[in-house]
Amino acid sequence: MLATDNDTKVSTNTTPRPMPVYLTEPETPRPRKPIPIKSWLWKAFTFPFLAIVYVSLIAEGLKRFAPELGQPLWRVIPLPGVAHMRYYEGIHRLALCHVMAFIILFFSYFLTIAALRALFFPRELEHRSGLAFGTHKNFIVGLASVVLICDASFFYYSLLNSGIWGGNSLLSFTALLMTVAYLAILTGSAYIALTLED
Repeated sequence: MLATDNDTKVSTNTTPRPMPVYLTEPETPRPRKPIPIKSWLWKAFTFPFLAIVYVSLIAEGLKRFAPELGQPLWRVIPLPGVAHMRYYEGIHRLALCHVMAFIILFFSYFLTIAALRALFFPRELEHRSGLAFGTHKNFIVGLASVVLICDASFFYYSLLNSGIWGGNSLLSFTALLMTVAYLAILTGSAYIALTLED
């Protein structure tokens, strides 16, 4: 018996069609930057020293500038055990003005480092953040400038209100000189910390 065309079906294309292959260059991972031990040691040495000098200079001025900041920590922190701070000599004198001064110095110091990094090493900052070159640079530099201006103004008026460096007038050459010296030391310390990262 002969097979008819209806009984058999001849396939004209029995081989599967190959999938298209797109040649792309593999992304080479960026080498991981080693931990800047020298920079962190410099920060660990200079920041506590700056904090002690900064807080001791402007704590009394902050207290006079805003009397609410003169409240002791053991009275305003609603945590169990904090009230016992008043029984320890020296610790009972810690007030909100000391915490406020430390927070201002912390942001001023590390934002200054970030701003200097954005100015001197912009491409490295762009690779880390994934943002555009100009966007991240303008944001970091602008934010650091605002914080430093506020910090300098706060530092100056705190010295004026301290009763030691200031006086009755709004202009004091001694307080102005101390403010300029503080900004120079802060910026220089941040620059050294940045250079030690390489």
